[in-house]
Amino acid sequence: MDETLKSSPQAYASFIADIAERGMIDFSRTATSIITPFFVTKKSGKLRLVLDCRASNLMFAPPPDIALAAGYTFGQLEIPDGERLDIAQSDVRDYFSSIGLPPGLRRYFVLPPVDVALLPAGTLNCSELDGGIVYPRMRVVPMGWSWAMWIAQRIHQHQAALAINCSPEQVLVDGRPPPSLEAGTPVLIPYADNLNVCGTDMAAVQDTKDRVVKRLREVGFRVHEAEDAALHAQALGFILDGERGQVHPIPARRDRVRLGLLWLANRPKVTGKAIERIIGHCVHLFMLRRELLSIFRSVYDFKIANYGKPCKLWKSAADECRIAAALILTCYADLRRPWSSNITVSDACLSGTAVASLDADRGVAQAIGACREMWRFKAKDPLSRARDAALKLDPFVHHETVMSMSSDEKDPFQLNLEFQHVPVEVACSPNWKVQFSAKMTKHEHITLLEGRGTVQAIRHKMRAENNFGKKHLHLGDNLGMVLAFDRGRAKSVPLLLCCRRAAAFAIAGDSSLTHRWLPSEHNAADAASRKWEPETQEQPFSKTKAKEVISAICYPKSKSKSCLSQTTSLAGTPTKLALRKAVQAPDESSRAAKRQAVVAMGKPRKRALDHTFLETAAIAPRTSEEYLHKWNLFESFCRTQKLRLRSANEVDFALTIFLNQAFLEGWDVSEGVKTIAADTDRRPSMSGKQGLPRARRALQGWRNLDPGVTRPPLAWPLIALIALTILENHKLVECMVILFMFATYVRPGEVFQLRRQDLVKSESLGQRWSINLHPSDDLQESKVEVSNETLLLDTQEIPWLGQVLECITAISQGPLFPTSYTEVQQAWVQALRQLGLGEKFAVLYQLRHSGASWDRFKEYRSLLEVKHRGRWASDNSLKRYVQRAMVAQQFEKLSAPLKRKAQAAPQVLGSMVLARRDDNRGPGPLRDDGKFLFGLPDVAFSDKRKLLEGNRLLQFSLDVIAACQELQIP
Repeated sequence: MDETLKSSPQAYASFIADIAERGMIDFSRTATSIITPFFVTKKSGKLRLVLDCRASNLMFAPPPDIALAAGYTFGQLEIPDGERLDIAQSDVRDYFSSIGLPPGLRRYFVLPPVDVALLPAGTLNCSELDGGIVYPRMRVVPMGWSWAMWIAQRIHQHQAALAINCSPEQVLVDGRPPPSLEAGTPVLIPYADNLNVCGTDMAAVQDTKDRVVKRLREVGFRVHEAEDAALHAQALGFILDGERGQVHPIPARRDRVRLGLLWLANRPKVTGKAIERIIGHCVHLFMLRRELLSIFRSVYDFKIANYGKPCKLWKSAADECRIAAALILTCYADLRRPWSSNITVSDACLSGTAVASLDADRGVAQAIGACREMWRFKAKDPLSRARDAALKLDPFVHHETVMSMSSDEKDPFQLNLEFQHVPVEVACSPNWKVQFSAKMTKHEHITLLEGRGTVQAIRHKMRAENNFGKKHLHLGDNLGMVLAFDRGRAKSVPLLLCCRRAAAFAIAGDSSLTHRWLPSEHNAADAASRKWEPETQEQPFSKTKAKEVISAICYPKSKSKSCLSQTTSLAGTPTKLALRKAVQAPDESSRAAKRQAVVAMGKPRKRALDHTFLETAAIAPRTSEEYLHKWNLFESFCRTQKLRLRSANEVDFALTIFLNQAFLEGWDVSEGVKTIAADTDRRPSMSGKQGLPRARRALQGWRNLDPGVTRPPLAWPLIALIALTILENHKLVECMVILFMFATYVRPGEVFQLRRQDLVKSESLGQRWSINLHPSDDLQESKVEVSNETLLLDTQEIPWLGQVLECITAISQGPLFPTSYTEVQQAWVQALRQLGLGEKFAVLYQLRHSGASWDRFKEYRSLLEVKHRGRWASDNSLKRYVQRAMVAQQFEKLSAPLKRKAQAAPQVLGSMVLARRDDNRGPGPLRDDGKFLFGLPDVAFSDKRKLLEGNRLLQFSLDVIAACQELQIP
């Protein structure tokens, strides 16, 4: 609240009387939410009343998106050849205070109470409120309400549309392609209380502005500061020069910002908070030419590191300020700049890049380039995902194609209802020509390589003088890279350097660049970029999937072995199981032929040049790739530090230095173990306890300082509550995965290798349900190289587990759980958040030792039975997982309400999964459930008929209720 009004009751009473006289408030004895006033200075020097409505805003849902323009949005307009741009303006006086607030909402916007005795006579105009304390209520839309801007903008847009009978496409907004000026039709830019009308026909622009002003005055708004159509105007912080066809910053403001940057270039002592202000001004101006945003990097780092304390500006940050001060003079938008008819596309793989071009009509390039790639995230349609939308959805797989997505009426003034993708006829045109390709020799991330390909394409274009002074369209199939260039900056420093190079070429060529995404299947430069890829005899695979696989191997983030093994086979790296099957045959001659073919293909990839095929096959393919990655990191480190790797002592010393550096950088101790394993794999003579003595001693020191923490087991009621939460989120399969892992002690990676046929049902042998883990007929084996491990589904807490698993899927060769590790992990994290436990409270692997600890805690199984069920080879491993006391200790740490929910969860979970009540009080009610696509388990035919009749009766009842509501029959 304003300090003057807060400290003086008389001043506050005078303020209330003033706004009451203006009709902005009324009075009440009650209040639902209190708001407080404060003031900000207008550019004219007057004060603007703003209300702190944060408490009230919590009571309202967030407003929907609405189409708005920004100052830089004027730079999207394109003036036809030989035309000039005329601009007319108007402003609504006291706009927000002129919009009435419905009586039902006024109790949410109540000013602090005021003593009636301090108010001038006649202020209340109501004898019932005489005496005591009263609450002033807002009668107009308060500035500070979260819906205020939405209401104000929507009213202005609607009244303007009524005045000239125009469509939303005639309104210029940020997030949608600009309207065309070709036909001379004026373009509207309403922004809260301001109106700008632009067009190439001065008379039409003036007439449009006059009609809108007339309409606003008819509905009660007071319009002032109306400017007739002219070639020059100032709007939203920028200058519109219709004669020269340019939009540029206000010179006085730009010069002040430039002087501030030049001062910073001298490296003064300054706080990060002060830097933040000048960065904000620069960003506002640079939005006209987004590529200039790539200048700042060290400035941001300095701001974060020294936000509250003065410090001498870093040299790197000062250099960026000096560059920005020089390039700020190039910050303008040329509305007459023509489009280049030459469209380029680039592509990259791990071995090379390529650039192709297409000579098309300028109108085609203009239509594609008018839509920015980052607008796709403002789209409202369900096909906003890049690949699904561009390649369309499969009607036999995706239910979105046959179900009505929404029956809500769409507001035409909301943002970008349909995002326009690159047309297939352009992307797949046979007229694309490959310009050049380049071989890549450094091991870099694929997104960075795609960025280098884009820079190569831009540099190639800027070598021709006839490409200067034009707008250029460039296509790419890496969405992250395209978005970085489209935004003008990137968080990754190597990719940011690519953005800077692109900015340098654009400024030098007086050009502007638009980057759009297209699917890799439509990329004309795809084949040329892979000309240096090693040839294989395998079936061709998707290049995009190959990139994902290689990135996942080099930068692993997910522990899902099944998903990784499926994608690695696509990328040409076979799984261990695939290799086994590839060398099997019924007779010796057939086996010899198949094995020779596998060896000739060079799969799996050698980790060292002197490795034989069997030495390479001694390590599983994924582990082999991890070893290769760790070795490359270690080898690069040695080259940087100039460490030799000739003798065993030199390798031992280099590994010791590497481990110390990895420890200081915060690595996990497991990374150090893998690095030593990768080295001993390459040099088997150094394996064993006698090899690499210094490195192993350093690793032991690492373990002493960072022994790692074993996550505690979870009690069954808490796991049941988490599974119930997942089920309530409509994730039945993911819920069953959680319960299965708890009941069987399996590792997360083993779950997704199970097939439906591995679920065994046998009543005649006395055991009804069991799981055949790692079947030998499929050449599978466990982590300790054991096959055909049997797990009985006899958990006392979940006796119905087997019959529910039977209903999940009926495809014998298909997966038992039709989901992935990623989806289960996401469902798990979401449930932890909903329960208020935090996403780091527990991980999926804890279910393995939680099941063992719970069975021992309840004495369901002996220690030997738990050891065999968990397939632990040593007693030390068993002691680590079977922690009976910690089960109760961890459960007691939960809050009392959460413990009550957890204790009730097991019974509710069983009722929901089985779709029937299970309270031991006779037969439960039958209920159909869409989750069981193949029918409920153990339901007789007569009961199914009851279900059908009950559903028909329920549907008829719903129809009667709907008809009564429509006819307003109580």
